[in-house]
Amino acid sequence: MDEPSSQCTEDNIPKFGMSFVSENDLRELYRLYAQSMGFGVRKLGTRNGPDGKQKFFSIGCAKCGSFTPRGKNIFQLRPSTKTDCKARINIVVRNDFDFKISSIILQHNHPLSPSNSRHIRSHKLKLEEARRSRLGNGDAEAVSHYFSQMQNKCLNFHYTFDLDEDSRMRNVFWADARCRASYDYFSDVMTFDTTYLTNHYDILFAPFVGVNHHGQSILLGCGLLSSEDVASFT
Repeated sequence: MDEPSSQCTEDNIPKFGMSFVSENDLRELYRLYAQSMGFGVRKLGTRNGPDGKQKFFSIGCAKCGSFTPRGKNIFQLRPSTKTDCKARINIVVRNDFDFKISSIILQHNHPLSPSNSRHIRSHKLKLEEARRSRLGNGDAEAVSHYFSQMQNKCLNFHYTFDLDEDSRMRNVFWADARCRASYDYFSDVMTFDTTYLTNHYDILFAPFVGVNHHGQSILLGCGLLSSEDVASFT
């Protein structure tokens, strides 16, 4: 549980004495290490000097600390994921371009899950940013053109896009005439699974699958998703 997994390399394991020219570089190394090991990360604390500038801070496991109930009704308290984990790195800021790891704890007091890293909040945001950046304007135009051609050939072909603030394609849904006809007859049972596979853009492929009167799986529609949040699912 405490040793680096096979996904870890010497390049992304934080070590005592390591120096970085920016906080972002240091945080990214620790995030990549945490992602390969299977735990979430967050900034734990900071201390400023007399000049008001940051002189010290810590980054550690997201399960650090202990749960302190704040509500009066104990039956309405939400379960806590905190385990008072001590895994962290402490950083001394010597100047604007010198961030040095002054001490480090790699041991955790809870199981790690590298295979579920993409579901951890601190890594999920980075994955979503990467997916959105990989599907650029040229790709979006190509997909739009292809779907438009399909719709000209078959009026029952349906598709819809979800664009981000930069007008880049974020989520896509489509269903051809056969899928739509199957849905009319066999929509009583339907599955929607975003863990099926990802393509070379690392965008989630989400098929809508039903069951016909022979007990066979049938395709009812398809989606490509850049994230796994309520808005994208909707």
